[in-house]
Amino acid sequence: MRRLAVPLAILLLLAIPGTARAAAPVELYGGDPYHVSTQGVRCAFGLAVAGGFVAAPCGQVGAATYTVDGVQTGTIVSVASRYEGNIAYIRTTSGFVPRPYVRSGTALLPVRGATEAAIGARVCRYGTSTGTRCGFVTGRNLTLNFADGFRITGVTRASVCNEAGDRIGPFLAGDQAQGLLLATSGNCTAGGVSYYLPIGPQLTRLGFTLLTAP
Repeated sequence: MRRLAVPLAILLLLAIPGTARAAAPVELYGGDPYHVSTQGVRCAFGLAVAGGFVAAPCGQVGAATYTVDGVQTGTIVSVASRYEGNIAYIRTTSGFVPRPYVRSGTALLPVRGATEAAIGARVCRYGTSTGTRCGFVTGRNLTLNFADGFRITGVTRASVCNEAGDRIGPFLAGDQAQGLLLATSGNCTAGGVSYYLPIGPQLTRLGFTLLTAP
């Protein structure tokens, strides 16, 4: 009987499971694509803020957001109307972490602040359809009039074109966040123009904290 004791002890030790290691959270970046549960529209994250992302609206409050593979990344918590700047907040789930970078192809561009670019400065937009498009700031503190009679002031204009699916890509000037697309005209074949509100004042007014890279 004693000869069985050692092998039995070894078997018992081998049967004890090891401590499971929690999976590291997946990092998400501005410009990364996502889908909304209630729509087939392909969208993109905007700029990383504490707890999630801000982006141009691409779904209703309460809608879940998913990766292109169908994994839930977060929930749309709030959507500000055009009157409030046309901006949504997506709170990420515990398995995903927002990072203060914007994806441009295989590169990750750091976001280090939100200093507004001067007229003539180069700005780039990062979207999910046509990727990176760049141009120059051609106007600041403009008034944008919509067909329904609505108008919004304090708008920046840039010579950056857009296509369907790019409306929520973030704008950067170097490593400074500029804004999220508010309106556009034209296209990338004939030439286009983008309009956005400076992101710094928007975040302050809505109570969001921009995450910044070192």
